[in-house]
Amino acid sequence: MHVLFNDLLSNMWIPEGISEQSKTLKIDAAMETLKQIAPMDGVEGMLAVQMASTHQAAMECLRRASIQNQTFEGRNMALKHGEKLLRLYMDQIKTLSKHRGKGDQKMIIEHVNIEPGGQAIVGQVENKSQHKNET
Repeated sequence: MHVLFNDLLSNMWIPEGISEQSKTLKIDAAMETLKQIAPMDGVEGMLAVQMASTHQAAMECLRRASIQNQTFEGRNMALKHGEKLLRLYMDQIKTLSKHRGKGDQKMIIEHVNIEPGGQAIVGQVENKSQHKNET
């Protein structure tokens, strides 16, 4: 965990002139993020650092987009970068879930036999208690 945390710290943007209290809060938040992801192996550890770094970078882009009196181009660029980083973050969450065995599951039925008088539904069926199931 120590190595992972050092990797995360080296990726963090800490502006010059920031108070020690603010710096400590940012570092504590980064450490808490790693703890909450709770990596269970080396791959998860590396992914956790990437996720925390991506999140921090996205939040910085969104913060910059909200600065008053900036050009349209500057705000637009910050929003576009933030959007790309947030999309990457979602991909990282999916990757972590898949690595942990919680990824999307799919059932493929290749052959269906329907006896005379029987009924069948072929296609996506949505169940209110679950997400989409394929039948």
